[in-house]
Amino acid sequence: MSLYALLLVALGMSMDAFAVALAKGAAVRMPPRKIAATALVFGTVEAFMPLAGWVGGFYAKPFISE
Repeated sequence: MSLYALLLVALGMSMDAFAVALAKGAAVRMPPRKIAATALVFGTVEAFMPLAGWVGGFYAKPFISE
């Protein structure tokens, strides 16, 4: 998987998590700033998970391919 494809997957996952966090925040009475903060945290975490998997796979490849 190319870095460009990885970034597109990460963007899609972060947008999905952002939408879920916004819906969760809308279901519970919270201040708008807390709703936005929750959405940004979910989105950021989801954006970095594919990158973490890619890096982990890169370093695990020599051990798996033997």
